[in-house]
Amino acid sequence: MRFVFDERDPAALRQLMEWKSAQYRRTGRRDRFAQEWISTLVRYLAHTDAPGCSGVLSVLYAADRPVAAHFGLRSRTLLSCWFPSYDPEFAKYSPGLVLHLRMARAAAAAGIGVLDLGRGAAEYKDALKTGEIPVYEGAAVRPGAGAALHWLGREPSRRAHGFVRERPALAAFGRRALKQAGRLRGR
Repeated sequence: MRFVFDERDPAALRQLMEWKSAQYRRTGRRDRFAQEWISTLVRYLAHTDAPGCSGVLSVLYAADRPVAAHFGLRSRTLLSCWFPSYDPEFAKYSPGLVLHLRMARAAAAAGIGVLDLGRGAAEYKDALKTGEIPVYEGAAVRPGAGAALHWLGREPSRRAHGFVRERPALAAFGRRALKQAGRLRGR
């Protein structure tokens, strides 16, 4: 096993994006990397190296083969986790969990005190977290047609997601339905 905290090989970033796209399709979720602006932004940020904001690609290798990777942004004291993924062929070895543990150790050695695992529930997040910080989001808009369009474009789906997340049985049903849709789409 070999771990690289700040990998600069563009092939490793491409591999991560391919794994993540396949994961989105498998789980019935929207593939963020199918949107060109997101792929372009991630590639740009991967080459950003400023003291207050740098892209970080961490990769776990088995021999010379990448088996898990993560891309996120870091400041001097915080690493924000954006896109973790792994090679499904190695799933039984928990490469994603091994990657996160090595990433936490390397981040601490680099002076990073907080690994922000991001919003949303996930088993690996529950296993790794030491606490939670509530984060709120919103928008300030002036009354008018633009504000109404903004609200219509975001709020109904946000409320539906919140409703489902607050009901574990419904959330589990939703995850199963998304996975089934992903399997059907993959055929």
